[in-house]
Amino acid sequence: MKQYVIVGHENPDVDSIISGYLLEQLLKRKGYVVEFIIPDKEIDRDTKLFCQKYGIDVTRYQKDWVQNADYILVDHHERQVPGNVIAIFDHHPTSKKIDCPNFLNKRICSTAMLIYELSPDSFLDEEKKLVVLANFVDTVSFHLPDKYRTEDIELTKELCSSLHLDYGELEKEGMMLTSLNDLSKSYCNGLKRYQFGPYFVMSSYIQVLEITEEERDTMVQFCQKRLREEKADLYVFLIVTFFKHTTTVYYIKENTMKAESYSYFVSRGSVIMPKVESYFLQQK
Repeated sequence: MKQYVIVGHENPDVDSIISGYLLEQLLKRKGYVVEFIIPDKEIDRDTKLFCQKYGIDVTRYQKDWVQNADYILVDHHERQVPGNVIAIFDHHPTSKKIDCPNFLNKRICSTAMLIYELSPDSFLDEEKKLVVLANFVDTVSFHLPDKYRTEDIELTKELCSSLHLDYGELEKEGMMLTSLNDLSKSYCNGLKRYQFGPYFVMSSYIQVLEITEEERDTMVQFCQKRLREEKADLYVFLIVTFFKHTTTVYYIKENTMKAESYSYFVSRGSVIMPKVESYFLQQK
């Protein structure tokens, strides 16, 4: 039988890891020969600890690429793989034309929820709990209205009720605050790379209760240094501040920087990066 390989986006976050794991379990139960891998050597420490806390040993899936395999992408739609992409499961909007025979994309709170809705009765209770966790983490506990449907909150509450989970406790877990103990590592939390035509864009974000101007300026400088090292055209850095209920987005180039402030929480994947993508794809 043909073997399939599931892979999330670069530097996978909680939803990417959980959705890859869930899809592997689902397809195995359907009789497919499939393997979920994480080819990344480095994963954000907080992401790794969170997954381990809830039963997923990330290191178990850190494996080398499988050459010339048929790949299934989860929680993204554009990673370069050493084989054919035959299916994509993603919840991030895009204006790109996706050349893939099986492309499932919809506005929903997490890719894990997208996969769960394919066959709810096929998952074990502990796997359904992972869906709930992914829903909270990827929407910052439903503080990002652009990342979920109204019904996603009710569906999450129903799952919590049926599984006898404490909704309030998991809601706190979902905030996933970024540690500022080492700013040289904090700034690249959730680092992603994007290719929009000939333009190379990098992006990362932090989620904090509050932040000083000195801490902010230091991390912006780290972003600019990373942009030069990797010769990117743009670095998009987001700071989500819970106490002030704000999001500040820094658009960093080699010699210039522009900041946009929002008096609410803004989603990188659903709002900011689609705007950046649209801008670059319009450039001649």
